[in-house]
Amino acid sequence: MSTTQPGKLKPIQETSAWQDLQAHAVTLATTTLTELFAEDTDRGSRFNANSDHIYFDFSKDHLTEQTLALLLELADTAKLKPAIERLFCGEPVNNTENRPALHTALRSAGHGSSGVEHEVTAVLDRMLEFAERVRQGEIRGATGKPFQSIVNIGIGGSDLGPRLVVTAFADLHHPELRTHFVANIDNDALSSVLAQCTAETTLFIVSSKSFSTLETLTNADAARAWLCDEGIPAQKFNQHFVVATANKTAALAWGMEAEQVFAVGDWVGGRFSLWSAIGLPIALALGPDVFLQLLSGAREMDEHFRDTAFADNLPVLHGLQAIWHINFRGSEYGGYGSRAVLPYIHRLRLLPDYLQQLMM
Repeated sequence: MSTTQPGKLKPIQETSAWQDLQAHAVTLATTTLTELFAEDTDRGSRFNANSDHIYFDFSKDHLTEQTLALLLELADTAKLKPAIERLFCGEPVNNTENRPALHTALRSAGHGSSGVEHEVTAVLDRMLEFAERVRQGEIRGATGKPFQSIVNIGIGGSDLGPRLVVTAFADLHHPELRTHFVANIDNDALSSVLAQCTAETTLFIVSSKSFSTLETLTNADAARAWLCDEGIPAQKFNQHFVVATANKTAALAWGMEAEQVFAVGDWVGGRFSLWSAIGLPIALALGPDVFLQLLSGAREMDEHFRDTAFADNLPVLHGLQAIWHINFRGSEYGGYGSRAVLPYIHRLRLLPDYLQQLMM
């Protein structure tokens, strides 16, 4: 985190806002959470925030009103508000590649100000139409049979996001479609999935933003070889593949036709890409309507994040409290250095894996 634009960096640790938090952490260190509740009987009703559908209770976090005030001052010092606007407006915020990070545009329903809304809408419409036609049995494999197995081949952001959502909403799965995910280059990962599939009713999704990822392409080639071994003619392989990528040229060189390629903008970070064509497994497994609801929920939180004052802003409050604990609490007041996310709902068991790659 810095307080200026790239090129004029000033480490946030050198600011008075950061140093005030360091001093405050030392003062608060000897006060227990039990004492904080005893001193403030209304703590449970005051230390919380909410949006339309989410309630965030942070009364049991080891902090006070002074802590929150200092954290909000830190956000202002870091110029967080203009940084949020730059994100939504499509300005370069990825300093390494000098690119925007426009995952918010993927769920803006065409009403954003980033300049990519037409592109987003075109890909989304095409993707959802394809998903519905597969679900209805209109798009079929080489032998004319409807698909019964969907195998997503991808790794990292091309795997963890869609896998999380499909797992979390298992009760909404299409009854005639089984969805599988393969990420590991170890042959056992793919072979154990293929053992559950029949070649003539299996559709592969090759998900790779760059279409150069070794693990993904190795597994995709192995999937082709399996189709051949199972009797699918080589000239009809394409009826069992679609691709989600930002590198259309490479996908075509691999043998795909243009209509089999779903574009992913190069302005979408891989770890945020489940909202893009990388989310095709979600639309296939759960249906276009569910995918649209997913986008709607994300858009609702985007709007809350952009428009709500920081004192009531769920993502900002959550992020600031993470900074507080990781950098200032514990380890002799130098911060814990890490955080734990523990879902109690079994269907959300993959959330820590997703968040780990999201935040790394």
